[in-house]
Amino acid sequence: MRNTVSNGDEIFPLTGNPVTRGEDKINHKVTLPSNIKFPFMGTIYKDLYTLHQTEIFTETLTKDDPAFAAPYYFPAQEIGSNLNRKPYTGQVLYREGSDISTGELSNYSSIIRESMVGLEYQFEAAYALVVTWKEVISKTDVVKDCSSCKNNTFQLAMLTDGTSSFAMFNYVKMDITMDKFTQSGFNAGEGRGYTTALNDEQLKYAVNNYGSDTKGRYIYRIDGEQIQHGGCSNDSRGGVLTIHPTFAGMLGGKMLDISGPCMPPSSLLTQVKCRFGGKDDFITYGYKVNSMKARCSVPRMSIRGWITVEMSINNRPYSHSTKILIVHPGRVSKKERLHLLYMGKGQGWNETATTQLTLKWNSSLLTDNRNANISISLMGYKEDNNEITWSNLRNIGTIRASAGQFTFQTSSITCIGSICDEYEIGVVMAELQDQKQATFFRSIISNVITLGFYVNKAMVTKLGDNWPSQKCKTWYDQDRRDMSWLNSLEDCPCTLVQALSDIGRFQTDFGCYLYDKSTSKCKYHVGAVHCVRSVQPSKTGSGNQCCYDAGGNLKYSSDSFQGSTPDRSHAWGGYPYGRVDLVPHISHWLKDVVTFYQCCLWTDYIDCDYYMDQRSTRDCKSYNPPTPAMVFGQGHFETFDGMYQRMCGPGDFILMNTTLPDGSVVTVQGRFYENVFPEIFGIRVVRGGSTETVEIRLKLPSADRSARNLDVLVNQQYHVFEDKQTFWQDFNYFSVVNTDETGMESNFTVILQDGLAIQVADCDRVLCVVVVAPPSLQGKVQGLLGNFNGNATDDLRNVNYTVAAQIDNNSLDDLTLYQLFKYPWATQEMDSILPIYIAPINDPPICSVKQPQRTTLQECNNNKPCMFDYTAIGNREIALKSKAMSMRIHELRRFLAPVRTCGLLNVSRSIKSKTNYLLGQTVTIYSCRQGHLQGDTMTYRCLATGETTQAWSPSVNAKCSAKEEKANAALLIGIIIVQEL
Repeated sequence: MRNTVSNGDEIFPLTGNPVTRGEDKINHKVTLPSNIKFPFMGTIYKDLYTLHQTEIFTETLTKDDPAFAAPYYFPAQEIGSNLNRKPYTGQVLYREGSDISTGELSNYSSIIRESMVGLEYQFEAAYALVVTWKEVISKTDVVKDCSSCKNNTFQLAMLTDGTSSFAMFNYVKMDITMDKFTQSGFNAGEGRGYTTALNDEQLKYAVNNYGSDTKGRYIYRIDGEQIQHGGCSNDSRGGVLTIHPTFAGMLGGKMLDISGPCMPPSSLLTQVKCRFGGKDDFITYGYKVNSMKARCSVPRMSIRGWITVEMSINNRPYSHSTKILIVHPGRVSKKERLHLLYMGKGQGWNETATTQLTLKWNSSLLTDNRNANISISLMGYKEDNNEITWSNLRNIGTIRASAGQFTFQTSSITCIGSICDEYEIGVVMAELQDQKQATFFRSIISNVITLGFYVNKAMVTKLGDNWPSQKCKTWYDQDRRDMSWLNSLEDCPCTLVQALSDIGRFQTDFGCYLYDKSTSKCKYHVGAVHCVRSVQPSKTGSGNQCCYDAGGNLKYSSDSFQGSTPDRSHAWGGYPYGRVDLVPHISHWLKDVVTFYQCCLWTDYIDCDYYMDQRSTRDCKSYNPPTPAMVFGQGHFETFDGMYQRMCGPGDFILMNTTLPDGSVVTVQGRFYENVFPEIFGIRVVRGGSTETVEIRLKLPSADRSARNLDVLVNQQYHVFEDKQTFWQDFNYFSVVNTDETGMESNFTVILQDGLAIQVADCDRVLCVVVVAPPSLQGKVQGLLGNFNGNATDDLRNVNYTVAAQIDNNSLDDLTLYQLFKYPWATQEMDSILPIYIAPINDPPICSVKQPQRTTLQECNNNKPCMFDYTAIGNREIALKSKAMSMRIHELRRFLAPVRTCGLLNVSRSIKSKTNYLLGQTVTIYSCRQGHLQGDTMTYRCLATGETTQAWSPSVNAKCSAKEEKANAALLIGIIIVQEL
C-alpha cells in the first residue's frame, strides 16, 4: 500500500510499525522529539503510549484516571494472543516522526485549516502520530465464543505544532458489538472530566456518516481543557455548532466563523441563516465558506449573557446550536469600537451647537480589501408604548473603509419632523456594504451618544435657545410623579473600604475605577476616586451607584453635582432584558444619562439641582455590612463568627449550606487532600426543580499554567475568562467574575442572589476561599464555617446540632474535634458536586500525629495558623504565608465593621466645610448654591446619643431659601467633556 496521503483521501495509509506484545503486554511507548511537546486538554506531555485499545499519555499511565484519546474505547483482544487456537491477526500500527513525509504532514495541516474555526494563526503541524487499529476484535465477542469474530479497522491521527493540537478519527470498518461501555472520546485524567466524541449509536454508523467533508472522518481540537469539534455533521437530528469567537458585543456587528451542519460542496447558492436567543427578531443571513464552514454576523440585540445561536441551511430547521456570550456594551473593548473624536468646541459629539464632526476607525477590523465601501449611519433609540425601537435616522456618508476617518458638516444631517422629539440617544454605525469582504466585523459601533447635535436646530426653532432647560424641567415634572423606586435600592456603604469589600452586593463601576490611570476616569463624578454599582437590580429594574472621595467618604448628590446618583434603569440592565427600562446600558442612558446632559452639562449647571433632587444619594445610615469567613493554607478556616479551626482529615466536606430568600438552596463544598491543602471548591444552587453548579479548581502541577492558574467549570463545562470582555459571565443562578488584575485568572468571585459571594483565589499554589454573607442570612447557615449568629462559642456543633463544644476547646485533641464536629459535615457521595468523590474517613491517621517540638517562630507573633504550620513542617516560608492569608480575614473584618454616622447633614443646595459625616465630625454650612442661607446655627457636630445611636447636635435648622434661581456655578467643579467616545 502507498505511504503518501492527499487531502481528499478517505483514509490515511493503513501501514506502520507494529505494536508488539512486550513485557508490559499492553502498550508501546512513543517518545516525542526533544523539541516537541504535546498539549492535551490543558496539560503538556513529552511521551505517548500506544495501547491495543487506545492512545494514552505517559504521565498518567499508572493512575486510576489516566488521560487518553480513544477513537473506539473497547476491551480489545491482546496483540499476539491466540484466538480459536489460532494466532490473533489483529494489529496496532503506528507511524510518527520520520515515518511521515513533509508533504503528508503538510496535507494533514491543510485538512485542519479547512475544517476548524477559530485558528489563531496559520497552523502547520510540526509532528504527527498516526495509529491504525487494523482488524481488531473485542473481547466481548471472544467471550461469546465467536467462530468468525467481528473485527474493526480505524485510525487516530494526532497533530501538534507544540502549541495547538488536533485529533482526526478515521473509521474504515466498524462491525462493533454494542454495549453500555462502547464509546469514543477524550479523557483529561486525574478527575478533570471526559468528553464524548461519538456516542455508541453514532460510533456504530461512523463509517457511513460525515464528521467532515470526508465520509468516516471526524476532527477535533484537543489542546485546551474543552474539546472543540471541527468539520461538520450530516446528522439530521441535530448537533453542536462550533463558533469563533465565542463572545460578541450586544450592539452586534461581529463576524462569527461557524462549523456545524455539512453543506453541499458544489452549490454556490447555499442559504445560511443564523438565529440568536431563539428569537426570530434576532436573525442574520450569512454565507458558505466551504462545505464545512460558514460565516454570520451578530445582530444588534437588547439582551446580554449566554444565549443560544442556531444555524439553518437552505431554510431547513435549525438543527445545530451552541451558546454565545453577549457582552454589555460598556465592556466592549475600545479597540473594537468606532471612535467619535472631540476636535474642539463646536466639534464634539455630545454638544448641541456643532459645525462639523469627525469619526475614526481601524479599517483592519472591517476588511483587508482597500476598495471595499462602508456606509456610515446615525442610529436612534427610543422606548415608548412598552416597545423598544432602533431606527436608522440618517445616512451620514459612504466612503472607502481603508480611509479610516470621516468628517462631515452637521448642517447636512439635521433632523426634520416628529423624530426630533422622539429620539434623544443613539449610536453611529459604520457598515460594510458587502459582508463577504469582512475580516472580523460586518459593522462597528460607537459608544452611545446624545443626539443634541442632531436635534438642535429643530429644538431651537420649537422651544428657543434654552431648549435643554425646558427639556430638563419637563422631565423633572414627569419623573417626580413616581419616586417609589428609590425605596427598593441597596443602601450605599458609608466608606470606600466597605464598598470594596462588600463583593456580593456591590461591584466596581469601571467608569470610575480606583486603579484606572486614564485621564478620563470619573468623568461624570469629578472629584471621586472610585464608584461602585449595586450588583442586582431592584424589582423595578433600578440600581444604586455609590461614589467616594479621596478620603474614602461617600459623595452625596446633595453636596455636589458630582455625587452618587442612583439609576432608575440599572446600568447593567435587568432580567429578562429586552424590555422597556431593562435594556442593558441603553435604557440607563435614556432614563438617567441624557437628562444629566439636559439639566447639567448643556445648561452650565443652572438646572442641575433638578437632576440631583431626582437622583438623590441613598443615605448610608442604614447600611448593614456583610460578614466574612475564610478557608486557607493547610486546612485552616475561620468561621463567620470568628472561631479559628483546622481540618486534619482529607476528603470532601460541606463548608456551608443556606437557603436564600428566593428559596434557592446553596451548598458550598470543599475538598481537602492528604496534605489538607484545599485544591477544589464547588458551589451548587438548587431552585425548584433545576440545579446549577460551578467548580473552581487549582490547576494541577503538571498542567499548563502559562495562561491561567484556576479552572472554572459551570455545569461541568469549562469557561474561560481570558479576554476582559468575558471577565463577567452571568448564568441562571449566579455570576462568575474574573477579579484578577494580573491577567492570570487566579482570582474569581461567584456572586449569588441577595448579596452572598464566594471569592476563590490561588494563594501561591494553594486555594484560599472567602465567603461574604449578607445580614439577611444570619441564623440561616450551617456547615464547617459555623452558624453565623454572632456567637462564636456555639460554632462547633455537629450536623444534627445535638452536641456542641465551647470556644475554649483546648481540652479536646485534634482527632476528637474532627470526629465530633468536622467528620459529621462530610459530603455524601450522592450529594457531591466535585468530580471523583473522595470520601472522608472517621479516623484519619494524620489527626493523631503528634507535632514535633520546635522553637517558636517569633515572626508568627502568636498567629495560630503560622505557629501550627511552623511546628508541623518547620518551613518558615509556608508558615509566614499562612500568617499573611489569615491576616486577610482580620483585615476584611476591620474593613466591614459597621461605622457610626449621622448620615447626610441635609441642608438642600448648601455649601459645606466638609462632607465627612461620621461620628465626632464637625461640619459648618458656609453658603448656598441657590437662595440665601437661613437659620440660627450653621455649625453641627455628629455626637453619640447612645451605644449604637448618634445625631447631629444641635438639631439642624439651617436651610437655603429658594428665591434665587441662578446657580453659583463658579463654586462647583464642572464636568470635563470627554475627548473621545
